[in-house]
Amino acid sequence: MDGVIQKKLLARRVVVLYGAIDSNMAERVINDLVTLVFEDPQKDIILLVDSNGGSAEESFRLYDYIRVLPNKVIGIVLGNCRSAAFVILQACNEKFSTENSIFLMHDVSASISYKSGDTLIDLQEKIAIRHARTKEIEKQIITIFCKASGLSEEQLHDLEKRGEYSD
Repeated sequence: MDGVIQKKLLARRVVVLYGAIDSNMAERVINDLVTLVFEDPQKDIILLVDSNGGSAEESFRLYDYIRVLPNKVIGIVLGNCRSAAFVILQACNEKFSTENSIFLMHDVSASISYKSGDTLIDLQEKIAIRHARTKEIEKQIITIFCKASGLSEEQLHDLEKRGEYSD
């Protein structure tokens, strides 16, 4: 996003969550949020969301920042709110979307990288570590969705199995 447009939006207390959620984007959004809190810890902040998702860890980081802000954060989805972006949206005090917005949540996936010199034992260890981390991430996401929706974990799983979960 153009820096001039971003500054004009920030002057109107609007933070944009746009594109892939990675550490650079998370840093920018956190800096924008903190700037607005220092300017006025009482006024609402609008978070515009249009993202296909990205890093689960960065989405948890942004979720936590938004949750501890003294300001009310209003999330507005304009376009895509997929995967990690959907997690971040749950931190907002109020949530809105345009009628053509697209929401998507999916099972957590992970990739394993290996080097040609890795042994089978090395690969098995990497897979076990990644599997354990994937389970931790899934649990964090379920906790966030249960908190945001007021559903129990069992109710959420039932809706998920039928493909009917929405907030």
